[in-house]
Order: sequence, then structure tokens, then C-alpha cells
Amino acid sequence: MNVAIYLYNDISGFSIKKEQVLTLEKTFPEWKFYTCETTEELQEKLHDCHLCITWKFLSGWYRKAPLLKAIFTPSAGHDWIEKNAAYSIPVFFGSFHGPVMAESLLGMILFFNRKIPALLSNQKQHIWDRDVLSNTNRLGSQSVVLIGYGNIARECAHVLKEFGCRVIGVKHSPYDAFLDKDADAIHQPEELVEVLAKADHIVTVLPGTNENRDLLSRDLFSVMKKGAYFYNIGRGNCYRESDLLWALDQKILAGAGLDVFNEEPLPDTSPLWDRADVLIMPHGSALCKEYIPMYIRELIPKLRAFTNSGF
Repeated sequence: MNVAIYLYNDISGFSIKKEQVLTLEKTFPEWKFYTCETTEELQEKLHDCHLCITWKFLSGWYRKAPLLKAIFTPSAGHDWIEKNAAYSIPVFFGSFHGPVMAESLLGMILFFNRKIPALLSNQKQHIWDRDVLSNTNRLGSQSVVLIGYGNIARECAHVLKEFGCRVIGVKHSPYDAFLDKDADAIHQPEELVEVLAKADHIVTVLPGTNENRDLLSRDLFSVMKKGAYFYNIGRGNCYRESDLLWALDQKILAGAGLDVFNEEPLPDTSPLWDRADVLIMPHGSALCKEYIPMYIRELIPKLRAFTNSGF
């Protein structure tokens, strides 16, 4: 079995290390692993590879890989792996991101809930003001709506439920709602207006499909509970920056925690950069030192299961 690996990135946390390649080699000693540091090198190796573990795969590369049986990627999103014309090559996406993203979301929520911006401002000015916290709300008394209630949102729900939050999920097919112990209720997108009007924190965890483009419009921002907070840890096309800025300017929203944007990197001309009521993460809610090790732990049983299936 020949396996091509292209897991190199300008971001160090997204790059595979020698010890992780060694783990794969020890686990599958009869396999040959080719580590590629560039896409050009990857394309050169594709001609005799059966499996590819990669960040990226373009549709034109399939014709260079006549033996290819499957693609594995750490990514949860489908942005960088293009399908082949016949849809005959399965793609296995990463599903390990939830716990880290839940930590990032929790950090964003507490950043606003515990008035961290005001505390940092006071610290900078040497102001001792205990009263700034008098008007804060305990997280356990609040409600959180998770729009796009899939695996990642469920991890977020589990963490938030530990704090006592009322958790509402929104998804297209709520048929399995009774199986979910962390969501107090699950609604369909058609019920968003009613759901948003009661939420203290609104979180989008949506894939970047055309169906979700500009889903959070000015009309939906306008029905949100006054003083609510908005967070995006899904893809960046689900809201318009201009509509979000409008909701912040109108004081409908008290703040926004944003990890992903429609245009990345976020242009330095964006008004979002200079707002005290906005927390910006550079598309890193899943990023941590353990990112690739977590993926390798998930990948090994996936590789075993696929090869044992007699492909």
C-alpha cells in the first residue's frame, strides 16, 4: 500500500511532524508513506499511490492518480478537496475539531459575559472599578442558540450545558432530537425568527454552502433579543459584514465574536478591526498544538476500517 502525505502548511500547528509520520509507519509497517512538502511533489507521487492524506486535492489531480482509492483530510470543511467527476473516490473528513472549537466558543462567550473588554480598558487606565461587573449575567442563567447543529455544535452544547445554559439547536432534520441529551430543544430553520428573539447568545456553525449564504440577514438580526451576542465559528459566508455592523450600531447586538469571515485574511480596511464590541479570531478556533496529533489518533482507525473493508 502506497500512501502520499501532504500535511504541510504555513501555520505550524497545521503541519505534520516527523514523529507523527513515524507513528503511521510503525502502525502500518507494510505500507510505504511518501511525505510531500509541496503540491508539486504530491502530484509527482500520485501515479502509484493508493491513498492520499492531504490538505488539498484539485479535480485535475485525479487523472494523475489511477490507483487512488480514497482521500483523507484533517479538514472538517469541504473547501479544499474537490470531487472527481465520477464521484467514485471517497473523501474522509476530520471530525475531531469539536472539543477545541467548544473551548474557543466558551472563551468568546466569557470574554463578553465577564466584561473582559471593560476590565482591560480599566487596567490600561489604572482604574479600579468593581461596579463594572455588577450588571453581568451568570452564563448558567442564559440561553444559547446553535445554528447548524452537527457534530461540532453538539460538542459546544455539551460544554455549555455543564455551565447550566439552556441550549437550543437549529438544523434541517431534527428527527434525532430525542437522542440528544445536551440540547433542550431542536428547531428547524423555518423557526429561526421565534428562536432568535429569545436567545442571549447566537452561534453559527454552518458549512459554506450556497444555501447558507447570507442566511443571517438584516431581517434576522433585527429580531434578535436586544443585548444579545453573535458568534461565528462556521464558514464566513453565512452573514453579511454590513448587516452585522448595522446590528451592532443599532445596539441590537451587544457584541460579536468572529472566527471566520467571507474574505480572508480580513482586509485591514474592515471596520470590524477597530470595534471594541467585536472579538476577532483569525480562523483559528480549532487550532492548537495538539491539532495534528489529534488527527493522527482519529486517522489510524479510519485507515484500518477502510482497508479492512476490502476496497
